[in-house]
Amino acid sequence: MSTDGTVVASIPADAAIDAAGNGNTASTSTDDTVTFVFDDVPPDTSIDSKPPNPSSSTDASFGFSGTDNITPPDALTFECQLDGGGFSACSTPKSYSGLIVGSHTFEVRATDAVGNVDPTPASYTWVISATTSLLYNGDQIVNVGNSFSAAAKLSSSASSCVSSRTISFSLDADPTGGSTVPYPLGTATTNASGQATRSVSTSGWQEGIYEITASFAGTTGCDPSSDDATLTVANPGNSATGGGWYTLPGSGRVNVGFNVRKVDTKCRTSCAYKGQLLLINNGKWRLKGTLDTYAKLSTGEG
Repeated sequence: MSTDGTVVASIPADAAIDAAGNGNTASTSTDDTVTFVFDDVPPDTSIDSKPPNPSSSTDASFGFSGTDNITPPDALTFECQLDGGGFSACSTPKSYSGLIVGSHTFEVRATDAVGNVDPTPASYTWVISATTSLLYNGDQIVNVGNSFSAAAKLSSSASSCVSSRTISFSLDADPTGGSTVPYPLGTATTNASGQATRSVSTSGWQEGIYEITASFAGTTGCDPSSDDATLTVANPGNSATGGGWYTLPGSGRVNVGFNVRKVDTKCRTSCAYKGQLLLINNGKWRLKGTLDTYAKLSTGEG
């Protein structure tokens, strides 16, 4: 049969005779007719439940169902595939675990009782993303004309978000002209441990205190992050060697730059100041230093 229709098998009387000579009766319209339905219509498949997009979970579960013109829904069978890995038999719900961060595509197709397969499988694409954190751990004090290391460490629960990622460095102002527009310092690529370092020359820069920013723009599956720090740029001989340090796991000691200013209303010219300086941070750390030079400015500050 190649189409819908009715099959009628007509059997005449006495076509078959038993051992006693009894022949069969002729067939009638109630026992020789079969209605045939030719099923060439494929089923349709739908995804009923799925993970959110984006998702922070490396696990995913899908619920699905199908409809057909003849085969009941409960009699349909299904095949699933993930990321083009090939279709294989599955049932709802279909779950996956331990997926990597990034984009994934799930597909499912139904097959009816006579073998018709859904030619347009139901499909869903989602992104598994991981948070990242960025810490500036480069130099924060430099004399004009010298080079310094702009550095940052990228961290994430997903190892694929750590290595071979691009970190951008910039200042909040132009150190060569003084305009308050972001000043790019260039980029560096993270190594296997997430560390990125770039050497920056300060030739032609003006002294001052700048905000240096390290930023990771993010990629598919890896969230963006950034961190700010203070960069002190001073002429050689000025008091730009003060600072402290703090320790982070895996990053070692990191300099913390600061400036000291003093306003002296009595002094007019050739001012000088000497004394001790003590910084205390709630008992967690303390820094003791000596001030031995003082330069008077027209603003009254030094």
